[in-house]
Amino acid sequence: MGIFDAAREKLLSTEAQLAFVGKNHERAIKKWTQLRALKPDDYSIVANIGWSWFLLGDKEQALRFTEEAIHSDSQNINFRSNKAIILYSLAEWEKAYAVSSEVHQEIDFQQKFNLTHGYICYQLKKYDEAIRTFESMMLGPLANIEDIENILDAPLDSKSIFKYATADTFIGLASCYSATGKKKKAINLLNKAKQRNPKNYVIYNNLGFTKLDLEEYESAIKDFDVALQLKPNYAYSYNNRGFAKLKLGQIDNALKDINFSLNLEPKNSFALKNKALCCMESGDKTTARKLLLQAKDLGYKKEHDNEVDDLLMSLE
Repeated sequence: MGIFDAAREKLLSTEAQLAFVGKNHERAIKKWTQLRALKPDDYSIVANIGWSWFLLGDKEQALRFTEEAIHSDSQNINFRSNKAIILYSLAEWEKAYAVSSEVHQEIDFQQKFNLTHGYICYQLKKYDEAIRTFESMMLGPLANIEDIENILDAPLDSKSIFKYATADTFIGLASCYSATGKKKKAINLLNKAKQRNPKNYVIYNNLGFTKLDLEEYESAIKDFDVALQLKPNYAYSYNNRGFAKLKLGQIDNALKDINFSLNLEPKNSFALKNKALCCMESGDKTTARKLLLQAKDLGYKKEHDNEVDDLLMSLE
């Protein structure tokens, strides 16, 4: 390699890294691609191109480049970790789990990846595995203690206990506890998450959603209000707040929120089901049936079991 080529490689590498750090991902891709032409056998460059595409929002391109990198080095944990994260973002839960479960066994303590593995397990309803993952992230060596649920009730200022805990790990573990019926413990964890990151709109939405199951509708609405102050176009909180208002008998206000949610996400099967409930309350069974069938076609049963089928039967 000549002096000129070596200097150009160094310059392109520096420019790509600066663009990446500066979140100018289009420029980073351009510079990585130019560098790849000079170093065609360096598949870390291919992986970097893939990750830049992911951060730019093109997940399919990201997956294509990441798989090319893995094909060259199938044992590279970083490449495989990236693939699991990309598959998770594509809602390819089973494929993501196949990758993440292997990587999870090979690494000791990687916060970013273990968080993804925990959420993949949660989406597949592998709650025990998800809980173990989040607990090990949150508590480190203390995760092996038998009375772990009581330990988690300790105040957040117990730094020796929660030194590894982030808002995201609290959110993940709370989601698992909520899904397995431990609503009060989920709320406790979400309140800790709120202390870690009071500006995280997901925390307030999840707090409100958990309170729906406890029939604490007024309190849930307050949490959804905060979530929407932090993220004004968050469709899920509009839908959830609408459901809470429906439960309080505020049908018109409920429809307003649910319709706004559907304007943001027209294919939200949960919002369609909630709108159908409003129609049922107001006596419009024809529209309710149409909405329920749309929710079913969009996969509501896969996410929420047989509720839509039961509602359709009630309309017969």
